[in-house]
Amino acid sequence: MSFLATARKYRPQSFEELVGQEHVVRALRNAITTGRVGHAYLFSGTRGVGKTTVARIFAKALNCEKGPTPTPCQECASCKEITAGNAIDVKEIDGASNRGIDAIRSLRETITYPPARDRFKIYIIDEVHMLTQEAFNALLKTLEEPPPYVKFIFATTEPQKVPETIMSRVQRFDFTRLSVGQIVEQLQQITRDQSVEATDEALRLIALQAEGSMRDAESLMDQVISFAGASFTEQQVGEVLRVADRSYYINLFGALLHENAATAMRVFNKAKGHGISPRSFVKGFATFLSQALSLLLLPDEPDSGVAFSDVQKRSILAKGAGRTAQVLLLLDIFVEAADKAVSSSYPDLVVLAAVARASLLGSLADIDTIIHKLQGLESRPVMSLSDRSQPEPVTGNTSTTGNSSPPTGRPHQAQATTRPAPDKGLRLQQHNVVSHIVSTLDAQVIRVETEGD
Repeated sequence: MSFLATARKYRPQSFEELVGQEHVVRALRNAITTGRVGHAYLFSGTRGVGKTTVARIFAKALNCEKGPTPTPCQECASCKEITAGNAIDVKEIDGASNRGIDAIRSLRETITYPPARDRFKIYIIDEVHMLTQEAFNALLKTLEEPPPYVKFIFATTEPQKVPETIMSRVQRFDFTRLSVGQIVEQLQQITRDQSVEATDEALRLIALQAEGSMRDAESLMDQVISFAGASFTEQQVGEVLRVADRSYYINLFGALLHENAATAMRVFNKAKGHGISPRSFVKGFATFLSQALSLLLLPDEPDSGVAFSDVQKRSILAKGAGRTAQVLLLLDIFVEAADKAVSSSYPDLVVLAAVARASLLGSLADIDTIIHKLQGLESRPVMSLSDRSQPEPVTGNTSTTGNSSPPTGRPHQAQATTRPAPDKGLRLQQHNVVSHIVSTLDAQVIRVETEGD
């Protein structure tokens, strides 16, 4: 008994079955209905968002015996052959393995012949950005003025690598990542069809790991079912995929908000003990914080809490009530840590330092306040010794003749002596800080001299 992967078994065969990409579907359906189908299209977007699937559906819509129609019949020879991938007039070409100028020359030769049976001869070139510059140049004239029976559909994950001369000759559609809610809804339908029991939290964790790719989500679920069988939970998903389930992040979230460093460290150590990599952990927690911040700022928006179950929403709202600014600081800390962990040779130390720093936000704020006050002292005027040695200004009449005579000394210097004295407490803090810095530098100098001897 052969097994067919879920991503292939549940691949959409019509525009109605497609998940997401409403803007693309609407434009293509209208083009077919109004008879304004272009000769070349470019579908761009990340992996697993439906580029090749839409290209096949579009090809069926154009070559269906009852078409062109936005609703292909799925029963004629053309529709069945395109679904099976062996249509004689629909050619799927892998741009990565047919990237040279010879492949494009061969394509140009076949274009001169009309379709063998169908209405159009359609060329679907996947990963078109992999073509060489010479291959693109050889394609330019054909792409600009192809025969009326030829249609090109290009798909790419890196549109910035496609030359501008090609881009100006095609209609471009950008495919977006699927939302967590869209992926979860599709996975729920699949589990019902396959009689698989899965909690919503488990499917939500799979959707989060898929990062907007439906194909990735379906492949990950196949992996989880192979591990756990026909029933699985969020903890089992985390175990097989080696990712932290939401319970880790919610516990760490609460510990950091209450500045409980011991609990925060225990959560991180427990995650490491279960085989979760520090890079995966910190990336997942940064994503969690961004979603939690969105929930705290927009609690009534249905899309802001789609990544959480109802129980998780209530827990996050309770823990983060009145602490939105603190959550923003945590997000800043862990986004920076996630970036550093990617290139660091010691990602566990990077994450550990981030957890410790986030646990001490209150103390760090106190230090920042002290430094701010000390910096303020630098801008306050300080009298010199020469100013202090000047005599006090004379305010009375010193002449016996009744005429006022100017006081001795320099008036502008005497005026400086009337400024209020600096705060003694802040002076003491500044002195202590400076003394500590000097002591540290002296110790470094002594150590260097000792090593030199």
